[in-house]
Amino acid sequence: MKDTATTAKGIPNSFDLIHLLTGFVWPIVVLIIVFYFRKEIKNLINRLTKVSVAGASAEAQQQQQQSIEQSELQNSSNVDKALGLYSDATIELFKNSVEDDSALGEIKEDGKRINHLIRYAMAIRIISFFDHVYYSIFGSQIIILQQINFRGVESKSSLKYFYDAAVAQFPKTYENYSYDNYLRFLTSIELIVIAEDERIRITYLGVDFLKYLTDNGKTFYKPN
Repeated sequence: MKDTATTAKGIPNSFDLIHLLTGFVWPIVVLIIVFYFRKEIKNLINRLTKVSVAGASAEAQQQQQQSIEQSELQNSSNVDKALGLYSDATIELFKNSVEDDSALGEIKEDGKRINHLIRYAMAIRIISFFDHVYYSIFGSQIIILQQINFRGVESKSSLKYFYDAAVAQFPKTYENYSYDNYLRFLTSIELIVIAEDERIRITYLGVDFLKYLTDNGKTFYKPN
């Protein structure tokens, strides 16, 4: 793991990779939602449109309907472009997986089905983000999160013990990686906050990351 700047060779660091991957996953999930629920979304929008344009002129209503149709065509085009990279067999496999995992078949009302799938997509993004944080984070940094979570607040100087222990065990890894950079990784992904008096607290995101580790059976004792 490196600091939040790029490496000497110009290769993006792990936090840049996290942003790239989570930024990629979310649009694809949205496209899947649009693809899977094109008919339901169109029907829902049409119903909302009829309510919102009540009393409007025929010309205004026609323009609004054309705008909706153009938006739907654009969304369909983006979906087809994204899914067009993959075989029908792969698409069908993941379509069935989404149906099974999200239990969509048990929900009959269109609006509730859309809302349920959006929540499913949100869960996927959260898990994806924490997966990539776990891939990048050092085990000693996880221990720091546990320590702050247990005590509520810690000083920057007291937590340096964990950094020094990691340096002693893995000197090559930390050869050009300072304690400030070590903590900056945790602040850059908003797992901790450091006050002006250098007292450190864990964030809600940091607490949820620890919950993710526990719930998914991830080891807290990674190398480094």
